[in-house]
Amino acid sequence: MQIYQTGQFRKSSYFSKCVIATFSFFMINHAFANVVITGNQNINTATTYNNTTLDMSNGRFTINTGGTLTIQNSTINVTISPSNPFFTAMTNGSLVMNNNIVNVTVSGITPNPNSQSLYPIMPIQQGSVNLNGNTFTTDTDFTVSLLQTNVPATTNFSITNNTIKHFHGGLYLNNSSNATVSGNTFWNVSFSNIYNSGQLNNFNNNIFYFPGNLRLGDAIDLINATGVNIQNNIISSSSNYGIYIMGGQNISIDNNKIVDGLSYGISIPTSSLQKVNNKSLAQLLSKKKLTLLSNSNIVINNNYISLNRYGLSGGVINQLIVTGNTFIQRFSDSSIRQYWTNNDILLPSASNVTWANNLYKEAFTQDVPGDNSNALSFVTFPQHGGVFIP
Repeated sequence: MQIYQTGQFRKSSYFSKCVIATFSFFMINHAFANVVITGNQNINTATTYNNTTLDMSNGRFTINTGGTLTIQNSTINVTISPSNPFFTAMTNGSLVMNNNIVNVTVSGITPNPNSQSLYPIMPIQQGSVNLNGNTFTTDTDFTVSLLQTNVPATTNFSITNNTIKHFHGGLYLNNSSNATVSGNTFWNVSFSNIYNSGQLNNFNNNIFYFPGNLRLGDAIDLINATGVNIQNNIISSSSNYGIYIMGGQNISIDNNKIVDGLSYGISIPTSSLQKVNNKSLAQLLSKKKLTLLSNSNIVINNNYISLNRYGLSGGVINQLIVTGNTFIQRFSDSSIRQYWTNNDILLPSASNVTWANNLYKEAFTQDVPGDNSNALSFVTFPQHGGVFIP
């Protein structure tokens, strides 16, 4: 504080100390209350914003090797446009965000629900990511996605207890391993809410409301993924699939609730880029040069799969274990029910299948007059032949 050691301040050391103390208090408590970020700000060292309002209508961060950006307890107002295409990019380094409110305004980007977004607000090349307790909201559907990694491998991301609203793509974890994605709530996120290729990732205790945003998209997509746990999630009203797996090995799907989806609750098609029957993933995978793994050792236990158009289907799968699940559907007559619950039709190419202790119940109807007699009890869901309700 050499500025305070010259001129009139030297006439009174007491006065100088008072001014310095007052000025220091002001700096600590107010100077960072409102911060305007302009242009591309490179983060090459440790940088922290706490209890701050960040105006990023014309600014963005790029984290480079050796840089750590920490933002906590702050409000971040971001405008994403062709001239300001991201909020925080990372070539390498560390991003830590805790308990922030991130408001994204979209400018000059045309909504397109049928095409992948070209504007991830957090594009990540390499480095570490820790996001906890944040709320991310965009004002325009079908325009910008949230976070996307690329070809370089990433590891140990921690994304927990966040709320993510109305993005056109949630967490795209390409070639990402040992990630923990837990306790997050996704609202009306289109395309993939979580997309992952990698290994040893955990997707637990998340809630997905309207994945696909009533247009196009799934809750969880696994492509070339191994050793992944999907546990204790709630997936409600998906526009397409609840969980979609292609090239999955050693996958555990346990104790999830998958309800009210437009298509299959869980789909595990044959690994083939030429036969991708998922419109959103077809766009993502068409840009990748992949040699897909075969589907093997997939365990589906203790899930509640209710009132999706269909429950579970698959193509070529080796070692499929399906036990202790509850399926609830509604069919107009017995023959249709038996057809659409017949694993000889739904899982025609699965081998080494263990199917045990799975139950089926007919859903109630509100039709007047409606027959709910078949909805009063659970029956065994057999491995072959479909469900018959006497």
